[in-house]
Amino acid sequence: MKKYLSLLLFFFSISAFSSAIDKNEFYVVLASNNVLELEKCLQNLEAQKPSSKNNAYKAVVLMKRANFIKDSKKRLSYFSKGAKLLDAEINKNPANLEYRFLRLVVQERAPKFLKYNQYIQVDKKEIIKGYNNMDAFLQQKVTEFAKKSKVLTLAELQ
Repeated sequence: MKKYLSLLLFFFSISAFSSAIDKNEFYVVLASNNVLELEKCLQNLEAQKPSSKNNAYKAVVLMKRANFIKDSKKRLSYFSKGAKLLDAEINKNPANLEYRFLRLVVQERAPKFLKYNQYIQVDKKEIIKGYNNMDAFLQQKVTEFAKKSKVLTLAELQ
């Protein structure tokens, strides 16, 4: 009985841990084009206690998920919902460079007709200014992005 109880507690602790999303998991899902992984990530974020980080991550997943929706009205709805949510989190947390980085990535990749590019220069400026103070993980993601970006270059990060 004691062994069974220990196994049961171990299982629940693993389940609880696996439901929390971390930065690495989020960025792996975001970089993929796997709709099922995006859906799973979105469900995971929606199941968690609301927080600023979860809202920002959820916003970006919604915008990425929009790429895979065939119905244009629904696609626009997903993107708009995500954009509003991300903008709201940045307005509440203007010094959060990760949120600004996520928005910069989305803005560069968003189709021009969506007109979601009004914050490119502001976000870029803040990212460059705060680059040296970012944690190593976020610096790595920004550097990887800058290598391929038309908006942000590696030279600007030096």
